[in-house]
Amino acid sequence: MSALVAIRFFTRHYIFLAEETEWAGWLGEDQVLVAKWGDEVIGACVLGWLRDEGKGKRRKSGRGEIRAWTVRLKYRGKGVGRGLLEEAVEVVNRKGGEWLDFAEGHANAERVLPQYYNKAFDKRDLRAYDALQKVIAEKAHFGRRRSRGSNNM
Repeated sequence: MSALVAIRFFTRHYIFLAEETEWAGWLGEDQVLVAKWGDEVIGACVLGWLRDEGKGKRRKSGRGEIRAWTVRLKYRGKGVGRGLLEEAVEVVNRKGGEWLDFAEGHANAERVLPQYYNKAFDKRDLRAYDALQKVIAEKAHFGRRRSRGSNNM
């Protein structure tokens, strides 16, 4: 029981972070891609565009960013997450984007525990980054808008 109380104490900051998130403001103009099995949502990817601050105006850059990406535990390792990444790359391709990467402050980036306990989180981040790089290498043609009816893939 003491171990559970200690875990709850050290992880309480995650609950505060979730409660403080203003979802309407956080999501903004981002696009939510979902994977479904029947009526059940089994995975999601939040795709946005990096903002450039220039000459007093905020404008979208040509760089897509993944702000959140998740798959339900029982569907992991079955290609659902990869499919979401492929769709995100395709959206950026269609819009003539220059690149796609995980947002610096993505949904799983916050760490409230001491670094020693974050190794599993860091390992997952690295696996996600590697998965995205593989999809980009296979599917991306960033910066080149495809004309309608073109089969250049």
